[in-house]
Amino acid sequence: MIISPTALYQDDLLREHAIEFGVHINDFVPKGVEHDGITWEGHLLSAVLSHMRTLRYGHYAPLLKMPFVKIQILPATNLSEHILALEVNGKLDTISNPTWCSVLWQLMKAAKRLPGRNVPMEKFTCFDGKTQESINGDLRRLWQHIAQVWLLHQDISEASDAEKAVASESAKLMMESVKDSAGNQKRVALALHALVIDEHCRLNYP
Repeated sequence: MIISPTALYQDDLLREHAIEFGVHINDFVPKGVEHDGITWEGHLLSAVLSHMRTLRYGHYAPLLKMPFVKIQILPATNLSEHILALEVNGKLDTISNPTWCSVLWQLMKAAKRLPGRNVPMEKFTCFDGKTQESINGDLRRLWQHIAQVWLLHQDISEASDAEKAVASESAKLMMESVKDSAGNQKRVALALHALVIDEHCRLNYP
């Protein structure tokens, strides 16, 4: 895997030479600049995600552009009380929904070690005894929260329909529903593609 963050990411001559040595054109990502409304960190994360999907499914996975999300766990977090105090790309958010708290706790613990690391569905004990329809509803509402609170750059009342649609799609990329490789569309895991910082070790909960 070769990913090339460079200010010359649109230099055709450079890309042609690199492609001769097996570098994929999508592995050239902008360095230090925003492009197509996505920060350079987001482009880098997207390229890494593409390679992870390729390893998972055994064939080249198309590049999916996604935002760079940095999540800081704040000292006010108290998982015994189902409270997650977060700073997401500079925006403050407090999660107090017990199910969301449990899901995000598991995902953030995994992403703290490795962004995009799969967490099998059986790890989410908050779903025990629930129907698939109920689980889908819980996740749908969490994706909506991520889109509206974490990913929109303005208040939802000021966002256009196109901006809401982009945020909604980005939320599903960021908190990925991992399907069975057999192709039956069964959800077998979730994965959080984000940088998680937990300086106060609040995620170290039994």
